[in-house]
Amino acid sequence: MDSGHFVICDPEKEYAENLTKFICEKEKTDFQFQIFYNLESLIIFSNEIPIDILLIAEECIREETLGIPAKKTFILTKKENYKKEEDKRSIYRYQPAEKIVKLIFCDSKEDISTKETTSQIRKRQYSEKQSVRKGLIGIYSPIHRIGKTKFAIQLGIKTAKYVPTLYLNLEEYPASELYFPDQKEKNLGDLLYYAGQNKDNLGLRISTMAGQIDELDYIMPIPIMQDLREVKEKDWINLFDQILKKCIYETVILDLGDSIDGLYPILKNCSAVYTHYVDDPVSKKKIMRYEQNIRQMGMEEILEHTIRKRITRKIRNSLTEEKKA
Repeated sequence: MDSGHFVICDPEKEYAENLTKFICEKEKTDFQFQIFYNLESLIIFSNEIPIDILLIAEECIREETLGIPAKKTFILTKKENYKKEEDKRSIYRYQPAEKIVKLIFCDSKEDISTKETTSQIRKRQYSEKQSVRKGLIGIYSPIHRIGKTKFAIQLGIKTAKYVPTLYLNLEEYPASELYFPDQKEKNLGDLLYYAGQNKDNLGLRISTMAGQIDELDYIMPIPIMQDLREVKEKDWINLFDQILKKCIYETVILDLGDSIDGLYPILKNCSAVYTHYVDDPVSKKKIMRYEQNIRQMGMEEILEHTIRKRITRKIRNSLTEEKKA
């Protein structure tokens, strides 16, 4: 099954969004989709995250584009006889979406699915290390029970191999016993109290409170939902700022729920936001409303650094079976 990062760079926002939705509905892949509307944002992303498939509008093609390290690059053109660039395929944008999808995936499957050599593995591992995101990483979806926490912890474990990483669960009903083997007495509420005092020993406090999963540090979540809801936006922002400034952690994974105050401002402060979704009518409507709310609040930056991750029906069923077991 295909996996990796599928990136679209196109100033025509409606076209890019509609094409992404069509691909997600028609192609059963595990690609994480990212949309950019300008070349500058794409370049910043490509310096941090390896791109597997890049679909870029011809008006975005400049000299800087040649240096973007994508495994496969396709140019969206407005003319059928567009002059092809070296190692880049052209795709006429005003043709049926089915043809566009077929051209992309038929051309890409062989190259992306080939077996890795030792040299390629080393290059990939180096690329993974270089692509580790630092700062706040948000994990949030308006759709529930699709493996968000499991993904957040796995991402944290992977990131912690390269940089000191802290995982914080800000959900209203965290399943602490399932995920945290070392049940520490102190929790996120205590950490908020220490941070509110603005003392310089926050790093020492965290070291006495943190449990570990492999190399990933974590703080036990707030156990009572009402206590979580009473924490104000400014207190969350202050805590995250102090952790990154006064502690050893270079990356903080935020497993976010709906009940926290200042959810959108927190997402805006993240360097990346992973949003999970599934292909069913109710889930699609929730994602649509969520994105509409973001735009209405003037926080489009959240969508620009959002990485969409499709959860397949098979994975969702397996998670449900785990719950029953």
